[in-house]
Amino acid sequence: YRMTERVVNVSSLQKYLVTTTDARDFQLMLQNLCDKFFETEATSEVILKKEAPYSLAEFLTKLANEYKVRMEDKTQVQLFLRQIDKAISEMTVISLTLAIDPKETFIKAMQDWFMQQYQKLVLLDISVDQSIIAGSIIQIHGKYHDYSLRKMLEEPTLQNV
Repeated sequence: YRMTERVVNVSSLQKYLVTTTDARDFQLMLQNLCDKFFETEATSEVILKKEAPYSLAEFLTKLANEYKVRMEDKTQVQLFLRQIDKAISEMTVISLTLAIDPKETFIKAMQDWFMQQYQKLVLLDISVDQSIIAGSIIQIHGKYHDYSLRKMLEEPTLQNV
């Protein structure tokens, strides 16, 4: 097994990664797992089940199997988790400013829409600014797109010229 030969596909992490906060929490959990591997004699599977939420431990074990990671080799598992962490760090981040604090269903719908547009999993960095009144401001790849009502109200119209 060589991690340099295969890059972890983060799209399988969609259930766990929607926002930059999710990514930060996930990466902290991965780091905690990596630290635990050499603090105890327990196997990788036991550590995963003890330290990670059940569904996530099951998911990481399944993903490791797909990548042919030998779970009995703690160094290999640790390298695999670090590769996941690196892949998360390299994900595209879309900054999204909204006038209101969005509900989870809206955030998930936005992630799905951006995934369709960019054909890859993206992380949303969501902030709230009530001064935009409605709409959104989107920043991606250094580009700024203002679709706010505030901008529309501030723009001179042809009638005012």
